[in-house]
Amino acid sequence: MTANIMPTPFPADTTQEANALLSRLNRPDGAGWVDHPQLFNKMAEANGNPTLPIAACPTHGIVEQVSKGFLSFPQGWAGGLIQIAMLAGTFGETQKRHAVLRNHVLHSVISMALQDLDRTGRILKWIAINVLPKDAAFIAARFGGAAFTAYALRLRKLNDTARYGGLGLNFILASYGSAILGIAKGDRQLHAIAYSILSGRYDGLCVPVDKMERELKDMDIKDTGPMVDALKGILNFAQDAETQGAEQH
Repeated sequence: MTANIMPTPFPADTTQEANALLSRLNRPDGAGWVDHPQLFNKMAEANGNPTLPIAACPTHGIVEQVSKGFLSFPQGWAGGLIQIAMLAGTFGETQKRHAVLRNHVLHSVISMALQDLDRTGRILKWIAINVLPKDAAFIAARFGGAAFTAYALRLRKLNDTARYGGLGLNFILASYGSAILGIAKGDRQLHAIAYSILSGRYDGLCVPVDKMERELKDMDIKDTGPMVDALKGILNFAQDAETQGAEQH
C-alpha cells in the first residue's frame, strides 16, 4: 500500500529528501501494530532501560514524587505552549523544523496505535493497573499543580462555562506538552508516550517492556475507552496546532 505522505514542511531541503523522511514518519511497517524500525528505537537512556525487570526501575521517595508531580503540570503546560510557538515560526525556521518533527513523531505513534485498538487497549490497561498506582502521589500532586496554574491564570474570575473550558484546555495543553517533552528526550514507543499523556511524567519513566509484553494477553480492554479518547484528543490537538502554525507562517 502506498504511504500517504504529508506535504513537506522543510522548504530548505530537497523535496525528495523531505518526503523520504516524512514517509518514514507516517508509514506503518507491515500489517497491524508494528513500530517502524528506522523510527521507533528503544527509550532514551535517561528514561531507564526498558529490558530490565521492574525491580531495576528507578524509584522516588514520597517527597520527591509530590514535588515533581506538582511541577509537572506547569512544566508540561509551558512545554506545550513553547512547542506551539515553535510550530508558528516564532523562534525561527530551524526551531520550527524541530517542532514539526516532534509533532510528526507524536502523530505517527498515536495514529499507528489507533489502527489496532485491541492491542492499544491492552497496553493502556496494563499501564493503568501496573504503573499508574505506583505514581499515585505524583499524579495527586499534579492536580495541585493544575490548580496553581489555573489560579495564576485567574480562571476563577471567569463564568462557569469559560472556567471549565479553560481547565479542560489547560489539561490538554499540559498533556500534549508532557508528550512532546518525552519525545524531545528520546521516547518513541507507545507505552512511554501514552504514560506521559496520562500521568504527566516524562522524566525517569521506566516501563519493563518484556514484563508488559508477557502480561498483555491477560489484559482486557474493558473501561479503556476514556484513555483511548485521551490519545485521540492529543492527536487532534497536535494536528490543529501544526495546521494553525502552517497558516501563520
